[in-house]
Order: sequence, then structure tokens, then C-alpha cells
Amino acid sequence: MSDFPQDQVAREGRKHPSIFEPATLALGLLMAVLGGVIGIQLLTRVGITPNSSVIGAVVAMTLARIPLAVFRPFGSLERQNLLQTVISGATFGGANALLLPIGIPWVLGRPDLVLPMF
Repeated sequence: MSDFPQDQVAREGRKHPSIFEPATLALGLLMAVLGGVIGIQLLTRVGITPNSSVIGAVVAMTLARIPLAVFRPFGSLERQNLLQTVISGATFGGANALLLPIGIPWVLGRPDLVLPMF
């Protein structure tokens, strides 16, 4: 067998974690909102789209250190990867997909169409 980290779940006979588990879903939704806000703020203020996926891993590792049973599963590498994916997608989505519909009318010379979009 291979010693790659992705084989850890298969070797130990565990089931892959799902984003639809209640604790993971709640934290994922919270991080998605946070990531969307971070993405919009950084794109509008600095002009860059951030690489914020490391925030998901740091939050999950920090929660895993809290000595409560509900936070223990966040020590799993697979759950940390799920949360990294959630916040990374939300950050790029917030930075690009939410801001793009507002920017197109502005660039086309129709700033009067921007206000109704809010």
C-alpha cells in the first residue's frame, strides 16, 4: 500500500467525512459567509483575489484543540480539506461572481443601473 495521506481513510477502514454532517455544515456555512466578505473586501480595497484556503485549515485545527467532543472530528485531515475548499470557493465567489454583475454596467457607462442591483 501507498503511504500517501489520501490513503489514510481507506487503510483505517473509516468512512470519508461529509460536508452535510451537522457540525461540519454549520462551520462550513459560517466560513463561507466569512470568505465571501473577505473576498469582496480584498478585491474592492486592494484589487486582488486572495488565497484564503489556509484559513479553513487553521480554524479546523484550532477547534480540534478545544477539549470538547463536538470539536474533536475537526482534527481529521479530510474535514480540514473540506473546510479549505469551502472558504476558498466562497472567497473567489465573493470576489468575482458577486462583484462582476455590479462592475459590468459601470464599465459599459451605465452607472445608473448599479444602484438597483442592491
